[in-house]
Amino acid sequence: MTWQTLLNHAHQKLQVSFPKNIYNKSKTENDVMNVVMKNTEVGTLLNVWLQKQHETKSQKSKEKAKVARESGNSYFKKQDYVNSLQAYTECARQASGDTEEFSVALANRSAALLRLARYSECLEDITAAIEANYPKRLLHKVHYRAAECHNFLRNLELAVKQVEKAKETLQINDRSKKKLDEIYMTPDKLLEKNLDYPSASQSLEVNHSLTKGRFVTAKAPIQKGDFLYVEKPFAFVPLFLDSSDTICAHCCGPQAEVTFPCRTCLELSYCTSKCWSSSWPNYHKWECSGYQMGIWRQIGIAHLALKVLLISVTTTEILQFNKVQKLVTNIDKLSEDDLIVYGISANMLADYLESYTDFFTNVDFKKNLVDKFDGNDSGISFEINSNKEKKLFICSLLLRFMLQLIANGHAITRLDLINPEKENVVEEQQQRVAVGIYPSLSMMNHSCDPMILNTFWNDTLIVKATKNIQVGEEVFNCYGPNFRRMPVKERQRALKSQYCFKCTCNACINPDMQRFLDRFVALKCPVCNGALDGLNKTQLKCLDCKSTPSLDLKEIVDNLKKAQLLFETSQQSLFMGKNDEALKKLLDCLEIRERILYKNHEDIALTLDALGKVNVMMEKCISLVETKYGIDSIEVANELNKITDVCLQYLQQKDIDRNSDEYENVVEKTGTFLEQAEEITKLISGPWSIVCQELHDKKEELSTLLKSLNLQSN
Repeated sequence: MTWQTLLNHAHQKLQVSFPKNIYNKSKTENDVMNVVMKNTEVGTLLNVWLQKQHETKSQKSKEKAKVARESGNSYFKKQDYVNSLQAYTECARQASGDTEEFSVALANRSAALLRLARYSECLEDITAAIEANYPKRLLHKVHYRAAECHNFLRNLELAVKQVEKAKETLQINDRSKKKLDEIYMTPDKLLEKNLDYPSASQSLEVNHSLTKGRFVTAKAPIQKGDFLYVEKPFAFVPLFLDSSDTICAHCCGPQAEVTFPCRTCLELSYCTSKCWSSSWPNYHKWECSGYQMGIWRQIGIAHLALKVLLISVTTTEILQFNKVQKLVTNIDKLSEDDLIVYGISANMLADYLESYTDFFTNVDFKKNLVDKFDGNDSGISFEINSNKEKKLFICSLLLRFMLQLIANGHAITRLDLINPEKENVVEEQQQRVAVGIYPSLSMMNHSCDPMILNTFWNDTLIVKATKNIQVGEEVFNCYGPNFRRMPVKERQRALKSQYCFKCTCNACINPDMQRFLDRFVALKCPVCNGALDGLNKTQLKCLDCKSTPSLDLKEIVDNLKKAQLLFETSQQSLFMGKNDEALKKLLDCLEIRERILYKNHEDIALTLDALGKVNVMMEKCISLVETKYGIDSIEVANELNKITDVCLQYLQQKDIDRNSDEYENVVEKTGTFLEQAEEITKLISGPWSIVCQELHDKKEELSTLLKSLNLQSN
């Protein structure tokens, strides 16, 4: 019986017994209730109805809470934080408030809120979880999470306090504490100051020669993994991409759900009001109109040239200012056509500043620009007595900056996790979000086989060594063309076109390294199983034993077409959820390809990667990726991330023998892979990155699983 039905019945009964004269005299609450309560039939109806309601009441469900938590965990692994948030909310709703499940649900929800950049709500959930007796063994996790929130909210003192609370609640050895400190450290404390070479390690120094110009060498031994640079850009501009809406226009940091838009233009927003207030007087007051006019979206690197000029006017960092002025321009190596195009762009920018801003009327060119130069500059006239001379001076600077940026501009990237549709694994992807100028790093020469690896913390460039470097040895960067990703002829063309030099690094002159990429498209040599080059040439020749075997190329091509068809149809089966069918086709494809192709052929790697997505053969794929891209590459980290996803899914299956040797072997390998993935990711993107956080969470997940199974990891 519904409440409305009962109400109708009770009303009818009371109408009969209700005293008529009650309507004729002054009524009180007591008068009315006395009449109602005296009616025993109505009392009985109410009692019976309440009893029925009690019998059918909804109750907290431990089972439903567990299902919701597992669902939330699944969504979280797939980076679907919106659905994980809803699932954890349902878990908290179903869990009893005095149970561990309830506090863990709130803590888990705080993790989803953190990934959604809803920092204030995350902090509220953390507080609620702690008040709900969140398990002491896990308290360090929520304290570190709170520290991250405060860090994003620029509450640095509160962030430090939360880190200290985490350490107090966690009993760990010195090595583990060092690791945890590294995860939550910020880049500004990674290097001691180098007065002779700002933003660089004390192990580095700048040298000069007539043939090389400026170059960087090691003045102390450098170990693989050492930090070499921690450098803020002299200037940067966001790229006009979808990802641009998610970064702060001033610090290049991630934006929270609540952003601070520019008060004049629609195009830019900032992570805090402080970032906005810092940008406006230093440069944005002069570029804001250009955003409104839609100029910067169209002119590419010239926008950054303007930004360099504006920062040059307001900066007090005179040393950095002069570093920028002295960067190579290659003006003597560029064609007339190129110089005319860049000159027109510089003139347009000067016209913009003159007509649409107060730059020419309010800036003291002598004080804010000319007096900052540390010597005479033959390329630019410092005569600024007339308006015409001032404009010439500004146009010349803008042209210089454009030419410098062509040779010295640096993409700013961030490492994101993506979850491809219909797949149970995540992949790492490097996204370009901005372009900037880093004068200290620009001192380094190029090699197609670099010694360093670049990563970013917001706009801060962090550079690590990828190999051991001896005293006196030159330290090389890679300007883009890498011998592991581009053939030698393409590299030479690209470097000559943009940087105006012919590369003579070892990767370009060593015959074996020149043919490096040929191995990944080679056939299998029937003599030595080495790399047989020349499928599309007149003669086959082994790169290893130098034999020139004669093969039936028509049969080889036909078999490879059959393998390709098997691969393509397997992907269709996989997309339709027919995993068994996909697995059979992929294994048949692999058998053909391994019989015909060299062991490191890229098609074999693709097949193994596809097999990994149906939970087999993934480990074998790692060695192929290591061979091609290097053991510390993002590609290897990506494969390790995927295989650990697959392993954890396997370990958590319900219908599996957890006492078998195979199960314990997977447990051991999962731990090894996670350690390897974490080390590479720390090298690539820094221990503060979201990818490192995800790997740290995976290790926690494995540790929890081991405890529940009473297993021990080596």
